[in-house]
Amino acid sequence: MPVRGTLDIGYWVGWALNMNTRGFKNAYTIPELNYNPLFLYVLYGYGYVMHTLQNIEENINYLKIFVLLFDFAPVMLLMWWLNKNGRSFFNGFFILFNIAYLYNTIYWGQVDAIHTALIFFAIYLAIEQKLSLSLLLFLLAINTKTQSVFFLPILGLLWLPSLKGNGRQLLKSLGLLVIAQLLIILPFLIGGTTSHVLNNYVGVVDFNHGLSMHADNFWYLMMWDSADLPFLTSDQNQWLGFTLKTWGLILFFAFATVVLLPLLIKAIVNFLQRTRFSLAGCEHILLTGALVTLVFFYFPTQMHERYSHPAMLFMGGYFMLSRRWFMFLLLSFAYVMNLEAVDRSWKMANYNILIFDA
Repeated sequence: MPVRGTLDIGYWVGWALNMNTRGFKNAYTIPELNYNPLFLYVLYGYGYVMHTLQNIEENINYLKIFVLLFDFAPVMLLMWWLNKNGRSFFNGFFILFNIAYLYNTIYWGQVDAIHTALIFFAIYLAIEQKLSLSLLLFLLAINTKTQSVFFLPILGLLWLPSLKGNGRQLLKSLGLLVIAQLLIILPFLIGGTTSHVLNNYVGVVDFNHGLSMHADNFWYLMMWDSADLPFLTSDQNQWLGFTLKTWGLILFFAFATVVLLPLLIKAIVNFLQRTRFSLAGCEHILLTGALVTLVFFYFPTQMHERYSHPAMLFMGGYFMLSRRWFMFLLLSFAYVMNLEAVDRSWKMANYNILIFDA
């Protein structure tokens, strides 16, 4: 295959070709296809435009341009919002030109920026008390990456003010969600493969059973004697009567509760007083988004190295609002080193050095 890059980009080529050969409604009959429907629409459109196998293979990197729009758009929104509120937007350039923030799209060719941006927009719209649009963006994020669901507690707290004494709007919003979801899966309903779609939403869990799929997290700290041990050890192994997978979930829920508690208190106060989040409150929301992402990345098993990508955007947003740069710098270093240690796009002579050590 003439395409250069990662194994994932090879999958994009194969899936685009197969969908345009077999028909989009049969997408989930393709072996190894384990992505949610929204990205498949992107791939199908790309394959339709390119038309031939040669064009699909040779031009696959053009997909990165599309994904980059989702890297840029949230930061541009923050810059516009800060300028609107009389604050400097200059720090946004430290995100837009940060190799750690862009690595996942430019080098790896992955698409985590799409669901990250959709979640970010959903949170922004929730702060602006635009319930229907926020719910719709969250639905689109779930239809891109199932792990978007771990932002639901944050969004739920932000949706509270819009729900007070507004049952009719909620019913309309839920009706909109049902219609949107039916439209998304309509081709698969027609093709009789709906069960495959539904299985894929939850099937990304337990697709593999490694403690860590190269994510430098808690499990590497616990097993640092060997760099391969967390990857090779099954999360079905037991300790004190529970599987390691269960222990990971217990740690996740415990730490997520700690992270979310201050936002919960603030959201309840705002709800009772019918007030909206101030700029300082928005700093807190962005910091909470980054920390929840990191807690999700650090403790559950089966994590991939790029699953901390949303933390880059939310910590970057926190840096823009608060001008506190150290955590963003630290996260940028850790994230890009983790990605490069796996992808090795820079083709360095030696990766067995301190900066790449898990």
